[in-house]
Amino acid sequence: MANQSTDQNIVYANLTGGAGTFTSSTTPAINPTNGKTNAFLVSGTFNGATVTLKHKVGSSYVAVGEDTTLTAEGGALFTSPVSDIAVSVASAGSSFDITVVIKPILL
Repeated sequence: MANQSTDQNIVYANLTGGAGTFTSSTTPAINPTNGKTNAFLVSGTFNGATVTLKHKVGSSYVAVGEDTTLTAEGGALFTSPVSDIAVSVASAGSSFDITVVIKPILL
């Protein structure tokens, strides 16, 4: 069974001009989810950044929702039938350093 959890550190050096999008095919990688309810948790130094959880609809990644668009440490539960997800970072300063955790909720 494929890994359905993500626990990754993303730092400014991973970004280009303070921005970047991370998927299952990038480094660091965001693993596909189980297509059900998951937790999205982010901690660390945002340094002005916005971190957004996205899921793939058609050929584009779109925001899951406002609860999973963060400008400070926090998290949310999200439910998506789509397993192909991404984490996007925008407007990060040079001290940006976060840990992203995405884990399935097993009820």
